[in-house]
Amino acid sequence: MRVAQRWILKDASLREEYLKRHREIWPEMKELLKKAGYRNYSIWLSGTDVFAYYEVDDPDELIKTLEASEVRARWEDYMRPLIYLGENDIPESLEEAFWLE
Repeated sequence: MRVAQRWILKDASLREEYLKRHREIWPEMKELLKKAGYRNYSIWLSGTDVFAYYEVDDPDELIKTLEASEVRARWEDYMRPLIYLGENDIPESLEEAFWLE
């Protein structure tokens, strides 16, 4: 399954800090993402818009693994001052318009 999502930087002045935190992502967070089943995960910025793309075989297992993780909770607390995820802290899911396999 391919997934694309969008969230927003709270202010354009936070862009460099957002980039820095991802360049220095914690090893335990990287390990959690792999354990949860993320593949080909990338994040892109355009102004204050943040776009993510990833692939996953079992979305339910991904959610279950993340929700059970203390590492995810710490990472979200660490990033929350920089970003607005959306209602209920859930990123906006994007509709696929085209895919060339």
